[in-house]
Amino acid sequence: MEIVRFVFPFGVALALALLLSDWTIRLGRRHGLYADPRKIRYFRKHAVALGGLPLAGAFFAVALYALLSVPAGGDEIYGRVRMVRLLWGLFFGAFLLVGGGLYCLRTPRRSWLMGPLLLAAVALAYFFRMRIEAVGLFDSRVILLHGWSFPVTLLWFVLVVAIFEILDSVDGLANIGLTVGSLLGFALVKFSAEVYVPFLYSALAGAGLGCLWTNNFRPRMVHGPTGSKLIGFLFAGVTLIARQKETVVQVVVFPVALVVLVVVFSALTYLDSRRSLSEPAGSTPEAGEK
Repeated sequence: MEIVRFVFPFGVALALALLLSDWTIRLGRRHGLYADPRKIRYFRKHAVALGGLPLAGAFFAVALYALLSVPAGGDEIYGRVRMVRLLWGLFFGAFLLVGGGLYCLRTPRRSWLMGPLLLAAVALAYFFRMRIEAVGLFDSRVILLHGWSFPVTLLWFVLVVAIFEILDSVDGLANIGLTVGSLLGFALVKFSAEVYVPFLYSALAGAGLGCLWTNNFRPRMVHGPTGSKLIGFLFAGVTLIARQKETVVQVVVFPVALVVLVVVFSALTYLDSRRSLSEPAGSTPEAGEK
């Protein structure tokens, strides 16, 4: 029955994502915050580009529930004070990316700012101790990174964000990846001494599944600048919280992620070449979405 404890935050995140998605679509239509289909490979019509708002709202609401529901000394790895500090780093980084995405959506010529904003978000997370400090080897030795801690942490964030951005080019694929990856992460830490982390993975899985409906079906809403980097940032951040001191998993994930990146990029390049043979994307919002 212990698993039921984590089904509840999953269901809450799912319901919140669905409710917030409906509200966000109305907000986007009211203010004309549409993504240009000519700049998105596989979306043919205009869609609201505020997908990061319901994702972040659902995740952080359930993260707050986790902080309040777990006793102060209930986590043998992270105390409540330490977990609050880590989540503040994740929250401020997400706030930077969502706020910067809204600005870039209003001023497309400034879209290049999302790169520096991602660097700033990672720096904030690092400041709040969300970092890779050591790498464990398979023979039980541990290598302390010292001055290499920030570059390795930055590389991890950038790699995960890049993979999710490529997946986001196909309808709903980024949300499916987030949901499946979070459920796998949940399975890895469910029986460990970490108590808070399963809640966070459960929240990410529920939020990703809730946003999948509007990302893949009508009424359509894409992640756009507010969510294209946010989705990978949140997932990478939770993996660091889960494996901050036991980073042997990341030694395996790095090369696997690189292979996945190459394979997915090759597949999308092929799809892009096939798409170029079809008609150009439309230039007006869908009927009824004005």
